[in-house]
Amino acid sequence: MWNMNDIVRIACKEGYVYHIIFDNGISGDVDFSEYLSKGPVFEPLRELAFFRKASIEGGTISS
Repeated sequence: MWNMNDIVRIACKEGYVYHIIFDNGISGDVDFSEYLSKGPVFEPLRELAFFRKASIEGGTISS
């Protein structure tokens, strides 16, 4: 069975990059800039100030 890990901490870095830490201790930087053109659901994230307001809800990134 596949176990999906929860995000426990995020920190904004330069541009559209978050440093993400999972509940199993794995961490790394993820660049979300390639997703900004993937449809209307991602449109609000183009506003960098909005992107930087992200929080964690239910183990995932929320805005």
